Amino acid sequence: MNPLTILQCINIITQISTNPGDQIGVLSDRIGFDFPGIIIKYPFERLRLYYEITPPKYYIFDSFNEEQIENIIETMRWTFWFKPHAKFPIIGSNITTEILKLFAKYYIVNVTFLDVSSGNIATSYPYREKSLHRIDTEINFIKSCTDSLFISSEKDLFPIKIPNEWNKSKIRVTFRRKDIFSKCIHCKTRYKGIESEIFIVIFDYLKIGIQVVPFDERELNYAADLTFGLQVDRPRSKNPTYPYRHEHIAWFVPVASEIPRWKYVFTIFQKNVYIALVITILAISAVWSFKIYKYTGRKPIKSFFGILSSPFILFLGQSTRFYSKSLRHKILVCCIIFLATMMNFFFGTRLIYLLNGKNYESQINSIQKIRDNNFHIASTSRNLHYWAYFTPEMRGYPRHLFTYCIENVTSCIQRAIERKNIAIVGFDREVRNEEIKLYNQLLLEPISVHQNENLQGIFSKGYPLFDQTNRMLQYLFQSGIIKNIAEKYDKLLRINDEYFSMKSLSLAHMVLPVSIWTVGILLSVIVFCYEQMKFKYAGPKN
Repeated sequence: MNPLTILQCINIITQISTNPGDQIGVLSDRIGFDFPGIIIKYPFERLRLYYEITPPKYYIFDSFNEEQIENIIETMRWTFWFKPHAKFPIIGSNITTEILKLFAKYYIVNVTFLDVSSGNIATSYPYREKSLHRIDTEINFIKSCTDSLFISSEKDLFPIKIPNEWNKSKIRVTFRRKDIFSKCIHCKTRYKGIESEIFIVIFDYLKIGIQVVPFDERELNYAADLTFGLQVDRPRSKNPTYPYRHEHIAWFVPVASEIPRWKYVFTIFQKNVYIALVITILAISAVWSFKIYKYTGRKPIKSFFGILSSPFILFLGQSTRFYSKSLRHKILVCCIIFLATMMNFFFGTRLIYLLNGKNYESQINSIQKIRDNNFHIASTSRNLHYWAYFTPEMRGYPRHLFTYCIENVTSCIQRAIERKNIAIVGFDREVRNEEIKLYNQLLLEPISVHQNENLQGIFSKGYPLFDQTNRMLQYLFQSGIIKNIAEKYDKLLRINDEYFSMKSLSLAHMVLPVSIWTVGILLSVIVFCYEQMKFKYAGPKN
């Protein structure tokens, strides 16, 4: 066929199937074109990655054999601008079955062949049988460049080749190397979890089966078509799906130690209550001792220590004796009895309440308390290590207190729980999962949570199910179905009997009784002072 006719035919095909402004990639060094494009020479001397350009929507391959085409695609697929969904006009004279299988291997389906010897234009339908793995290699004739009408529509050149329904096909699925997102902790089924349930809904709708394959410790898993639970900022040979879940960074600290039973008596009230109680009893004992000294002449020191025991005895609910004859004595005794009864009531009810549950020491509940207690900071990844070090709250914190637990998160959790001096910075579900597998309960508490990047499913570039899966995933996310699935599995990470947060009885709880008692004490002191003055000036009666 005349080279001029071939060039004219290619120009017509390009004009019909491209739009103004579309970027075109041309792999040829022997034919010139009258349209702008990216000229890529083969063999590759130095392949530019073209980060700054718009990805081409059109690639023209000129006269390459099977080995050359595979080399070209394998090299280009690692670049950001290679798109398998683009249109691929192939110029050549020997379109073999192996070439058709090669394009199907890399999920390139929008292929049109131009036979330079006959001028015929043909295409293939790799998924004609609606199967992901049985590739149809039959070539279908479309038109000839010599026809007078030639091609009038883009659909004639690049028809839709991906079916809406599939028959008895399976997709190969793998999970992130850590099973925290994809595996149900308490489920008997090996692979069951948030992602698996989400994609089971999608693939059941598409009539696609799931085959689980091992993760090979690399982001680009050639054995799988879909990988769950990855974060990809700049995908090269993979296509990230619509984000379905957020991963959270959290600071974890050990829960407070349980208080021994014998210490409960000291934890019932706050320190200020004990101080007020001691001062009150000392004041009562001093006033009562002064009263005894005035009327009996007994030494104040001896009387003071003798009377000091009486409020404590009443406080413990035991009986004691007060010698009171006058009105002022009785008022003072009533105030003492009221105070002791009130404190005995609060003490008894609070002690019974504490004995029925578990109580804990002071809790580390802020990053500032981590700093104040000189905790070691252990991170579950290098990125989180630098994130924790440069976070504003930890600015100026000693560098030697930062450490890694990248290789063995389990040992970090064990040390944190046992030593009580390590704070862990990690992803919430990751730390929770490891902790529960160790102890079957939650012994670490998140005190500060930060939202990190999205989690996505990662498809091989150009995979035929990508568009359908992505639309379904977006619908499930926006309708709240994914949220309900995630909440169901998140409940498995929560402990049913969360540790008791102890609240001490403070002066705020005792405002009313203390106010009544204070008024009584004041009245008693006023009456006492009045009688003393009256006795002094009136003198004793004969």
